Amino acid sequence: MAPTSARPRKVTLADVARYTGVSTAVVSYVINDGPRPVAAETALRVREAIDVLGYRPNTSARALMTGSTGIVGLIHPGTSNPFFGEYGDAFYKVATEAGVALLTATSAGRADTERALIESLASRNVDGIISVTSMTKADISGIRNPRIPLLFVNCPFPIPGYQTIGPNAIDGSLRVVDHLLAHHGHRQVALVAGGTRSEEPEERQLGWLEAHRRLGLAAGPVVRTSYTADGGYDAIGSLLDPPERPSAVFVTSDLQAFGALHAIHDRGLRIPDDIAVVSFDGTEASAHTWPPLTVAQQPLHSMAAAGVAGVMSDAAPTHTLIDMNLVLRRSCGCEPP
Repeated sequence: MAPTSARPRKVTLADVARYTGVSTAVVSYVINDGPRPVAAETALRVREAIDVLGYRPNTSARALMTGSTGIVGLIHPGTSNPFFGEYGDAFYKVATEAGVALLTATSAGRADTERALIESLASRNVDGIISVTSMTKADISGIRNPRIPLLFVNCPFPIPGYQTIGPNAIDGSLRVVDHLLAHHGHRQVALVAGGTRSEEPEERQLGWLEAHRRLGLAAGPVVRTSYTADGGYDAIGSLLDPPERPSAVFVTSDLQAFGALHAIHDRGLRIPDDIAVVSFDGTEASAHTWPPLTVAQQPLHSMAAAGVAGVMSDAAPTHTLIDMNLVLRRSCGCEPP
């Protein structure tokens, strides 16, 4: 019979203390940076022993002592949309710099799944939860308080009782549509928007409307579709069919805009000569379409930094809007500098 290999014994705090010739309390002070100071020479010996022995701190025990695990739950809709992939990367960068670990879960863009994940993560000993939310105003009544800090990002509207952070979507949309109207002289801009269960227009549509209102112009036609490339392709197809084709269109997500560009090229039309296109999000891929997209760009790093800082401080419920950037490229008719 072949011998079985015994599982190696886990190195303990006591092992490090014996190896170094100090008490377990001193080892704990070095690992946790306090609460009592340790002489520099002794601290160096402890850290060298940790490396030699391969000691890994017991996070559960540390959590009992400090009341903190150093872990934050992050819920996001998934990476099929490159925007959320880039948002996740921004959170990982910010969290790593802050010494915070992320426990990630994917909602697939479903409000019911997002609410269930909030409850699930709250039971897993995390210090707080950040949700890159897919919820609309109609969904928020179903949120159950997890009794730990819960912060929503990608949220353009306030949620009573919680910290919320989002892009200033009304102003960002207004600026990119106003650029088409005031700078390029279009008399009307069509809108390709996402589907919504709310009777109220969402923030990107409000910005689009306000840009027309300020110039005394009638807003263009609206087509609602899914936040997918296929949705954008189909929506643009319906806008190009009527006899009076719009001269410009505002698409409310880059992923939709990728499909829209494809549809316009398939019709043999020129961008921006026959129809100008601008978008909302400003993903890295938006700079590499043909032609490159003019966008209202979301400040992902700033929102991620505000999110991590907010959930770790357990600040009072506030609604924070962060201004967007207007990035001008060829799809609206501008030449790069």
